[in-house]
Amino acid sequence: MTAVPYIWIPGIAVLFYLYLLIAFCSAKKNSMIRAFMRYLIVLIMWTGGSTLMRLSFWPGYVFWYQISFLTLLALPWSVYDFVTHYLGARLDRTGKYIYGAMVVYLILAFRQVFLAVPEKMVTPGGRTIFHYEADWRIAIPVLVTVLILGYVTLLLLRSLREQRKRHKRDYYTSEIILIMSGCVVMVLGNVLSVMPGNIFPFDTLAGIVNAVLLFAALAKRRAFRLTTLYSSTVIMFGTVCLSTVIMSIVVGSIKDEMDHFIPDDRISLAVTGIVFTIIVFLVSLAAYCAIRRITLRKEQASNDRFREFSQDISRSLDVQKIMDQTYGILRDTIKASQVSFFILDRDSGRYVLDYASNPLDKRDLCIEGDAPYIDYIAKGDTCLMFSDFKRSVAYRSMWSEEKTMLESLGVECITALRNNDELIGILLIGKKTGGGAYSYDDMVMIGSVQSVASIALNNAILYGEAERRADLDPQLDMFNRAAFLRKMEEEIRNSGGDQLSYLVIDVDDLRLYNELYGTAEGDRVLARLAGIIKNTIPRGVFCGRVSDKEFGICMPHRSQMEALRLAENIRSQMDRTSLDDDGIKRKNVTFTAGICSMPYGATTMKELQTNVSMEIHHGKRLGKNRIMTYHTGDIDPSQEISLRKSASTGEERETAADAPVTDKIGYTREYEEVAPTIYALTAAIDAKDHFTFSHSRNVAICATLLARRLGVSREHQELIYEAGLLHDIGKIAIPERILTKPGKLTDDEYAVMKTHVNHSIEIIRHLPNLDYLIPAVVGHHERWDGRGYPNGLAGTDISVGARCLAIADAFDAMISRRSYKDPLPIEYAAQEILRNAGSQFDPDLARTFVELINEGVVHRDMEDLV
Repeated sequence: MTAVPYIWIPGIAVLFYLYLLIAFCSAKKNSMIRAFMRYLIVLIMWTGGSTLMRLSFWPGYVFWYQISFLTLLALPWSVYDFVTHYLGARLDRTGKYIYGAMVVYLILAFRQVFLAVPEKMVTPGGRTIFHYEADWRIAIPVLVTVLILGYVTLLLLRSLREQRKRHKRDYYTSEIILIMSGCVVMVLGNVLSVMPGNIFPFDTLAGIVNAVLLFAALAKRRAFRLTTLYSSTVIMFGTVCLSTVIMSIVVGSIKDEMDHFIPDDRISLAVTGIVFTIIVFLVSLAAYCAIRRITLRKEQASNDRFREFSQDISRSLDVQKIMDQTYGILRDTIKASQVSFFILDRDSGRYVLDYASNPLDKRDLCIEGDAPYIDYIAKGDTCLMFSDFKRSVAYRSMWSEEKTMLESLGVECITALRNNDELIGILLIGKKTGGGAYSYDDMVMIGSVQSVASIALNNAILYGEAERRADLDPQLDMFNRAAFLRKMEEEIRNSGGDQLSYLVIDVDDLRLYNELYGTAEGDRVLARLAGIIKNTIPRGVFCGRVSDKEFGICMPHRSQMEALRLAENIRSQMDRTSLDDDGIKRKNVTFTAGICSMPYGATTMKELQTNVSMEIHHGKRLGKNRIMTYHTGDIDPSQEISLRKSASTGEERETAADAPVTDKIGYTREYEEVAPTIYALTAAIDAKDHFTFSHSRNVAICATLLARRLGVSREHQELIYEAGLLHDIGKIAIPERILTKPGKLTDDEYAVMKTHVNHSIEIIRHLPNLDYLIPAVVGHHERWDGRGYPNGLAGTDISVGARCLAIADAFDAMISRRSYKDPLPIEYAAQEILRNAGSQFDPDLARTFVELINEGVVHRDMEDLV
């Protein structure tokens, strides 16, 4: 047993300091960590030197006294060094004086100016003691120590006061208290150790407590990875120590075994030492390799996952996808249970909840952009723990509703998403799955994810804003035509067969208004109407400018009746709007609106647009300032009566269901207005080719009967009838030798014949009030399978009118006499139409037309039906 009392306490202290020093050697170092390592080295030299001095270890107690005394005097400087780096303070003039004075101070101490080397004495009981001869000069190092520790305390108190004043990082209060407590413990330990009659090493014990408190302060700031405490280097150090202790216990048995084989005692001792060293080395190496493999495997998996995440989001410009992938990596790597993203809405200046991994959290939550704690979060650390945030002044300044919101989201960590100095978003991370606190490694991963996600989100947001600006009409701040139609097409795809109403508002006489009052006043009209539309449409409905003077409104999951009420509301507001604020009396501005709904009025987007355009055209012909609704015999019965009335006049409008039960095809007043033009054109073609005239009349009748059976509106039936009369008007431009050729046309002649469609367009587009017939006329040679001409349209991209004309055109061509063939039986024509259903013809329309043939509604010589 050693004669030095309590020798195990400094031994434990040295091992503890070495353990921490070796652990931090493998940690990621910064100035704060390096300062703590310097402090540990001073503690090791002081405690170790003091212990070896008591043991009178080689090269003698005087040497170890000098080491222990000098490092004891250096302890206050090492504490000052650590505190300044911990607080992030710059080296000012006072600090330079302190470091300069330390060098002089230690030189004087080495020359025994303050205290001479003690005399070694052995008591009668065999205990070793050291006798010190001290005088007034020993008060100098005591005074210097008190001054340095007092200055350190002043720095800590000043830091607390400044942090609270700036509302910044004041959650470090508890950490600074730990440091101050460590300094107090050190002073008390050294005072107790020099008390008369004391033999217990209070100073060494105080050093251990102080090191633990400083280590706790670093841990609270998460300044290092906790895994450094069990890194491969530390494990190897511990294994060496443990193996040495175990081998020291059994080394006697090994020596006895060696003596049996090796008689020479010196050789036996040498071999035992070699065996001892080899066993300790192999055990330590095995432990090192095992822990190294485990940690490397885990780090590699984490790095691979982060690399995959970085590559994925760096290639994405989808904000939702980036946020979803961010949640994915936080869930996989740090076991985050949930995350929430609040993204800056630059229009309102608020941070709006844009993403929540938990569907139950998806509520209309937002954070005011000018809230005091927003600046606190923006200027804080990369990862602000919610427990630390709750101790801050910024948290105490929050409203109770805001605190409740954060609590309801289960926030554990708050991360600022920055673009340079701008806070573009806030990432709220929930608790870890299965509980537990976030470690330093977790903080490092969150910081890495935050850095990459911030860049990706900023790029995606900028792209989204640029895309949004590209989708907006620059004059009216609403969707332009391309964006509006694209979004409406998407809504139609997602409607799942549910109702969708389409409303188009066409300003009446805008060109005249511009000529009377100037284009600036016309722009004011459009801006006023656009503002009324945007402020009137309900949630889930969107609008856009579809032409110079037309506004489209798409109403997913809403009926035609709701669209009619919306149009009436907009018109009533427009009627109450005065544009005479400058004292000039101007004409009233009106509009004509067309409405059509899916699935009752149309089955495709193109059909929906066609029907709305047709209703607007019809309203213009009726005198403008009308709200026209497209409806068929298949309309929802609950809305039929309401929709029969014009929103402007209240006059009854006849629907297809109200049409008289007769096979006769009647004319309306609107048709009679354009009839002279149509008959002039048909007379011109009749003069050139009588067959084309009669064929056009038959096609018009057959197509109209088919349209009636389909239940299209009365106006649509008239359009199809007019298009039927003019569908071959372009044949006026075809040479007569080709039109009346008795045999089969050659390829070149057939190519010339096909140009009659384009000639029809050129003729009709110059005629007043007939350009609406062009889609039906130009498409009557298109095929359902897309192999027709002139545009190769397929399926429902071909207008309903053109599909009706295609069947009627083929039917009359088969049953009529031509210059190159005799008429075919009606039964044969019906079979051919069915045989080509789905390839040349719309299959549903083909079957319906054959039903009309079988019922005798469609037959030869139907001129009497007109």
